[in-house]
Amino acid sequence: MSSVETVQTNLPPVNPATLKVGGTALADRARLATASGRPLAITLNPVDTVEISETARKRDEQSHSIKVQRVKQELADGTYLDPEKWDRALDRLLADIDRAE
Repeated sequence: MSSVETVQTNLPPVNPATLKVGGTALADRARLATASGRPLAITLNPVDTVEISETARKRDEQSHSIKVQRVKQELADGTYLDPEKWDRALDRLLADIDRAE
């Protein structure tokens, strides 16, 4: 079973007379399709849907758990914070302070 998340986008309304699909206005394509008896196969929907399978969700949770356990172990061993990480953290802090001034 998959979970479906719907995301509403803020797209402006679509005017079929001015919307171009493959260089032709959508309204013109509709007229051509109707005249030839072919169905018009264009779908416009301003709602995006993302489906995430339970397998992917579990894999993400497991990956997160593994990272958390690794960091906890490194903190306990005293190996997580090395001089390079301190330097990067201090550089970022100083850059944030400079931007705030």
